[in-house]
Amino acid sequence: MSLEHWQEELQRRVGELQDHLKELKESHESVSTATLQKRKHLDACQRRLDEVKEASKNCDRAVRIVKDPVKRTAGKDMLRGVERQIRECQDEVRRAELKLNYSHAINMDKDTSEGEYKKEIDRMQDGMKESYARQLETLDRTLDVAGKARDGVESQGQQIHTLAEETGRIGDGLERAEYAVQRFKRQVSSDRICQALTVGNVLVLVVLVVLAILNRKPLLHSIGV
Repeated sequence: MSLEHWQEELQRRVGELQDHLKELKESHESVSTATLQKRKHLDACQRRLDEVKEASKNCDRAVRIVKDPVKRTAGKDMLRGVERQIRECQDEVRRAELKLNYSHAINMDKDTSEGEYKKEIDRMQDGMKESYARQLETLDRTLDVAGKARDGVESQGQQIHTLAEETGRIGDGLERAEYAVQRFKRQVSSDRICQALTVGNVLVLVVLVVLAILNRKPLLHSIGV
């Protein structure tokens, strides 16, 4: 799917999440009633938040494969805004969960002692802190994966650039090797010519000696040899 599709999908899911947060705030105005309904709203809000984060991942993947630098920059800017919205939504979820926990504590049995009441609140707060810490850890991992993906793309680009340089050096080496081969061929041809001339000179010398001997025989006969 195109980057524009994922941007529209992400904006739609962010809008739905904000609507659910609004409903959640309204449902928490009265902390003494409808505790179960508040929990349902909180769960729905958390599901929407997960959907927004998933849409953010899809949009991030779409941004990383876009070739147009202008669209890439716009997509990255939008992702940063979405990441900020996710953090704001998580803060809203945390506050809503805190209100829900207090609502539950307020609606406990009126005969509950003050010490047990405080323990229950502390237990709920500890649970809320652990849940929020896990959410932050998940978000950190998501952002880390996105960062590594971007680093991987940049690393691949650097590797391609290095490979291109290496290919150029290999091409230069091939040209030098081809030039050396041509020089060697010319040298071999020159050596063969020299060898041919040397053999020819020897043959000429032998012929001259033979002719000289043949020319001396009549002279030797004339002097009685």
